[in-house]
Amino acid sequence: MTKNVDLKNHLELVKRQDDEQRWDSIFSLANNATDELFATTIEYSSSSISIDRILSADVLGRLGDCDLVTSNGSPLGEASLEILLGMLSVEKDAKVTLSIITALQHHHHDKIIDYVVPFKNSCSADIRRAVAFAITGYVDPLAINTLLELSKDADIQTRNWSVFAISQQIESSSKEIIECLRKSCNDENDEVRAEGLYGLAIRNDSQFARLAISVLDQDWVHTLAIQAIIKRPVSIVKERLTELLACSDDDTMSNLLLQAISKCDMDD
Repeated sequence: MTKNVDLKNHLELVKRQDDEQRWDSIFSLANNATDELFATTIEYSSSSISIDRILSADVLGRLGDCDLVTSNGSPLGEASLEILLGMLSVEKDAKVTLSIITALQHHHHDKIIDYVVPFKNSCSADIRRAVAFAITGYVDPLAINTLLELSKDADIQTRNWSVFAISQQIESSSKEIIECLRKSCNDENDEVRAEGLYGLAIRNDSQFARLAISVLDQDWVHTLAIQAIIKRPVSIVKERLTELLACSDDDTMSNLLLQAISKCDMDD
């Protein structure tokens, strides 16, 4: 009983900590997980107080890779996943929902997809972005199709992550994926454009050279766009690369530009 009281007192302190302290405390709790912590976290998961449920989700998320077995013989990571999915299926508070979906990013199971995908149309950009994070790396068609939808999201960061996931975390070169990457090369954001171009470079797309000219001709050129040229050099952009090098005041960008120009020289 004393241990349980002490744990609850500690969790109450954690709730009042600033973000950095709070996450340090949560990592420490998860790294030293016990049956007692799991039982108390489950109790918090059904609390009527939203901050309790948020704390529960945060702890359960960090238990995703835990090797501990619960008293009833279930791996703690699997048991935590089931609690999170149950919470998500009934949660009405947007802030708690965000915490749950964020927590699910630390678990790796196909069943997550069916639970988080319905939130792709949330009015919260943070939640839509969390959905993109949570389904990154899955080859399930529903996950891929959802990322394709989110690659057109109004929120830049949601688009950015979705295009990254499509570009670099999925090996497919389907017509839909190529179309998505090509369209991303015309995005208003430099990082999204670069992600699109990089994805086309590693897929050896037939329109790469044309789109490379367009991406490099913008006021803002992301370093990943230069890495795309290094991956697939095309001599037609060498002049533009030289112009960018002349006005670059960043050592990292300058070094990449020099590599790209050298690669393009070999392509002549």
